[in-house]
Amino acid sequence: IPDIYAMADMFIYASHTETYGRVLREAMAAKLPVVALNAPSVTGLLRDKINGRIVYKKTLAAYTNTVKELLADKKSRETYAAVGKKYAIAEHDSAVSGKKLMEVYRAGLTTNRNISGTL
Repeated sequence: IPDIYAMADMFIYASHTETYGRVLREAMAAKLPVVALNAPSVTGLLRDKINGRIVYKKTLAAYTNTVKELLADKKSRETYAAVGKKYAIAEHDSAVSGKKLMEVYRAGLTTNRNISGTL
């Protein structure tokens, strides 16, 4: 998949039903600027005009205008790509995700021990 992302200039994400947003993380890790519709999986990852663009108004005109604006603005594309990659690696790298998952498991074990100890 990294080879496919490497062929792109931008990642354009039009789903409003995707719940996890894995492809957004992959695109950001591949240093692609992202344009995406406002959806829960998007707002947890993108910060509009910081590491990508979020299209809040769900119309074709709003979406295409945002894409056109970003295509015309090389500096913003480069900034969003760099910030997005940094964020994707810092927050969603497999080692980071594994560490966070272990913290959740440990917290669950601690909670269960405390509960069972009080019965």
